[in-house]
Amino acid sequence: MSKNSEQQFLENLIKTCREWPKQVVLEAVEDRILVAPQEAETQTKGGLFLPKDVQEPQTKGTVIRTGTRTLEGQEMDIKVGDVVVYSKYAGSDITYEGIPLKVLRHSDVSIIEARAIESVITGTED
Repeated sequence: MSKNSEQQFLENLIKTCREWPKQVVLEAVEDRILVAPQEAETQTKGGLFLPKDVQEPQTKGTVIRTGTRTLEGQEMDIKVGDVVVYSKYAGSDITYEGIPLKVLRHSDVSIIEARAIESVITGTED
């Protein structure tokens, strides 16, 4: 990903995180997490374009909604706006108003890759 496209991606991610809570009327229940998957890579590092039938399923996305507690009764440590990594076969794929989403369980998330993206960019990390 080039520096320009990476910056554009981060700006779009911030915009999505700000707008989604206002637009989406879906609510995650219990230990579920609603994720907007990132777009699949369409080009190799060498510059070759990949047809859709050979593109890998996306395993990274932005959290749009979270349930209130994990199955163990603990508070949810994953927050709206976090970028998470999950198994390519985890969760259920759904479409809401033409937008592809993924419903995951708390335990499906392997890594929280980025927290508070906006604060990282603006330099106001907690």
